[in-house]
Amino acid sequence: MAKSFYEYAKKGKSFPVTDDDIIDRLRLWPSHEMEKGSVFTIGSCFARNIEEALSSVGYDVPMLEFSVPEEESPGLPRQNGIINKYTLQNILQFLDWITQCQADGKNLVAASYRFAYVGKESSKIVDLDMSGFVPVSEERFERRRIELFDAANKIRECDYVVITLGQTEAWRYGPMNCFFNRAPVSRYLMDTHKFTWLDSVNHNSAMVYARQIVGHVRNLNPTSKIIFSVSPIAASDYWNAKDGLMGYWDSKIILRDTAIGVSNMYKDVFYYPSFDAVAMLDRDKRGVADETVRRVVGSLTNKDVPLQGHDDYFDNVYGENFR
Repeated sequence: MAKSFYEYAKKGKSFPVTDDDIIDRLRLWPSHEMEKGSVFTIGSCFARNIEEALSSVGYDVPMLEFSVPEEESPGLPRQNGIINKYTLQNILQFLDWITQCQADGKNLVAASYRFAYVGKESSKIVDLDMSGFVPVSEERFERRRIELFDAANKIRECDYVVITLGQTEAWRYGPMNCFFNRAPVSRYLMDTHKFTWLDSVNHNSAMVYARQIVGHVRNLNPTSKIIFSVSPIAASDYWNAKDGLMGYWDSKIILRDTAIGVSNMYKDVFYYPSFDAVAMLDRDKRGVADETVRRVVGSLTNKDVPLQGHDDYFDNVYGENFR
């Protein structure tokens, strides 16, 4: 097993950051073999990068089966980008929807209407849980939700569930008791603003959400391995009155601590250091080059994947005999 950051720190060694090879940096983490199988992906736009990388080398990735016409996802580079979930709150909300629908297949459409908003600007439905906020007909709203569930329900059979955390700032809409998929900046949602508030997580509340997410995944699929990662990609806007650089680092540090913390708590829950690899590079912290993203995600396709889990944490802190 490769030595992790904990081992370097314990022995007083400086963490090597001068090597230009990202993969060498990732080798500092414990490694585990990720056998070919099926992978369920949920999270920020970085989850879409992971989908494409794993699919290209033979993994079955069911969320790639879902897509929408371009007119329903304006400005998004991928046809399934409409299902990006950037925050812990949105990820938990999505897993809760899958759970409700799975409990009673006949309840699928009814469970989906908790996200259906009809405002003054349009008589059509805006799905608050999908990016884009493009109004669609009632028939299309229901059909799209059925198609999404057909793909999402395969979480029950997947060998791995990869969860990518992107932001700490979520927007809650009070009257419908749900979280917007992203900031409600749309002319179709103007009427919602006076009933909407910013819900930003801190270290404590983020951990509560993360543990609930693990619980939902375990209820849906008790045998899958869960992999948390943090997207290195910055948000387009930060709403916490801090400048972009501070907003970026505050958000990513909370999410990284949460992902590592929850992976240390549970068996078969791991942390994949995608953010760490990128954070070690000299770069503009508001942007990540496509080539950098490709190389980082590419390490997931290697035989030995840099993953830190529960046993690795206790090995590093207490020694291998502790277990």
